[in-house]
Amino acid sequence: GVMVESRLPGVFNWKEIQAKYPVSYEESMNTVLLQEVEKYNRLLKAMAGSLKNVKKALKGLIVMDDMLENLSNALFDQQVIILFSQ
Repeated sequence: GVMVESRLPGVFNWKEIQAKYPVSYEESMNTVLLQEVEKYNRLLKAMAGSLKNVKKALKGLIVMDDMLENLSNALFDQQVIILFSQ
């Protein structure tokens, strides 16, 4: 978990990207870029949060639910899994 967590990139600076690639009618791809940056940042935050929760669950600080157990097992087995949570 720690090795995976340390390899996660940081979130993109949305405001900096928006300033460099402003949304306008003439540059419609900038809208798509900013939408994708927002999605990617949400994904990175969710991944970081899940990894922190797995570490807490392994230490017994929080309850190990099915999702955290599946993630923990996948990390141990070096498998890629898709997790959906609300």
